[in-house]
Amino acid sequence: MTVVYLDEIPVTKVNCKQRFHPDTGKLQLLVTDVMQYLKTNLPADGYCIIGLTWVDLYPGEDWNFVLGESSCEDGCAVVSFGHFEPQFHHNRHLNDTTGQNIAGGHCDKADRTVPQVLLEENE
Repeated sequence: MTVVYLDEIPVTKVNCKQRFHPDTGKLQLLVTDVMQYLKTNLPADGYCIIGLTWVDLYPGEDWNFVLGESSCEDGCAVVSFGHFEPQFHHNRHLNDTTGQNIAGGHCDKADRTVPQVLLEENE
């Protein structure tokens, strides 16, 4: 499967709902809005698109956070590494959207084969 890395997209261009988590003060993006952006920006020759970000995500007002979300039907997914960021719980001033990006990649429709992975249990 051919993977193409797309240009990073500033969060300010995604046009998604944002909030600051009440306990951490961390910037969060509404995951469904990010998914909609990815879905509508899947390249014509793409099979799927995956967004990666350091910005924290949330799925709804009643939730603290979500690590990611995917849709097989729409061929898109987004994964946040925001909770793995070393300063996540220590640095509360990382809330400026100016330097935040979502990186993306897509898989070519021409090669839909998926490599098979064999998992072996160590005995």
